[in-house]
Amino acid sequence: MRLETLRFTQVFDYAAGKADWTSSGLQTEGTMAEQPRAGDIAQLGIPTCSLTDRLGDARDRAQDADQNVCIVVNADGVVLGRLRGDRLRGDTGAAIESVMEDGPTTIRADASLREIAERMRNRRVGSILVTDPEGRLLGILYREDAECLKIYDAFVRAGAHYLTNADWGCEDDVHTAWITVEAASNTEARRMVPPVIRNRAKLVRLARFTPAQIREFHEQFQLQDTGGNE
Repeated sequence: MRLETLRFTQVFDYAAGKADWTSSGLQTEGTMAEQPRAGDIAQLGIPTCSLTDRLGDARDRAQDADQNVCIVVNADGVVLGRLRGDRLRGDTGAAIESVMEDGPTTIRADASLREIAERMRNRRVGSILVTDPEGRLLGILYREDAECLKIYDAFVRAGAHYLTNADWGCEDDVHTAWITVEAASNTEARRMVPPVIRNRAKLVRLARFTPAQIREFHEQFQLQDTGGNE
């Protein structure tokens, strides 16, 4: 545990209960299981390193995992620190403990996803670590993933017909939904967007062109280039 790492000699544990079960990300049933939680979409398999490793080791592990972060843990997997950004790009021979971000903020796996997404957005936090009650690393929750799930749920609550017309780019890390509708005006089109994103949706008028129209476009551009003179 982290307290032991900091040389506290008397560290006590307590018997686990229901709260420990849910905060460890273990499966639940009933109404609790219906509420989206941070652990449900946290990314697993995050690269880790120890205090005795060198920065070059941590960077290699992050690159091998196609990640830009490496979490510092002890022998029990308890989070001690984090390496990311400039801290991960330093001298390869540097000691982990001398360059890591000490004591990063963590949340439990049973944290409300809606509340966490709101907090992360308000504080402009891109990601947060998810740990069990003992502080052992479970994964990383990215704000984009949390906000996407929040939008998915809003679409479902608004009605299945909204989902029917929506295409999502999230699986390729393009966190955008496209909704194609036929409407007589922008006002009518905006009313077809789910209320949760209606005011910030960008409306784009789509059109299809025939080969003849494209040839006509070329002719118009040629006239513009010549100033309308033959």
